Amino acid sequence: MNVLASAVTLASEAAEHEGGSGLFWGFVVGGIMMGLFLVLWLITGSYSNVGNKHEAGPDIIDPSKQIGPFGPSGH
Repeated sequence: MNVLASAVTLASEAAEHEGGSGLFWGFVVGGIMMGLFLVLWLITGSYSNVGNKHEAGPDIIDPSKQIGPFGPSGH
């Protein structure tokens, strides 16, 4: 958290000087890009865990089921 606070302080001090607004906007754009890539990385990591759930088991046939695959008549 100290790194973030010092980066914000540095950016605000740079913005106070003449011509320093480019450095400030560089921090803003870079921070937004870093946040976007962090979110994309977390999404990618969550999808990499999908295959680790469990083994597929056999389908259980429910004899009390009244509706077949093609409707109530079954054909």
